[in-house]
Amino acid sequence: MVGVVAPLIVSGLAYVKSKSQDPKINQAIETGIHVGRIATATANKALENKQNIVSLIEVGLKTAPPEVQQAIDEKKALIDKLNKEIQATEAQIKRIAPMIPGQANADTIPDLPREEDFKTS
Repeated sequence: MVGVVAPLIVSGLAYVKSKSQDPKINQAIETGIHVGRIATATANKALENKQNIVSLIEVGLKTAPPEVQQAIDEKKALIDKLNKEIQATEAQIKRIAPMIPGQANADTIPDLPREEDFKTS
């Protein structure tokens, strides 16, 4: 939720900054913009982590012996819950992302380190 609300607040801060010449207000607004970037990056990473967890569970299901699969089937509600959470989060991000001003969205930072920057061969 923070990843959704914080960027909206940041857009208001950006507007105030454009109208203000007070250095303290501008410093506070810059801080708000950086918080917005952290919030968007955190929200995106949380979604990605959930997707990875579901993928690992699904691999485990396919390779587990029959008696383990039966026990896992009893926990299927958890997997379904994770899938619904992922779908809801993706829908929220898709709907709200266009409202986030570029300066508050971590995805607009071209040199922000990504997973592929740390992969080893």
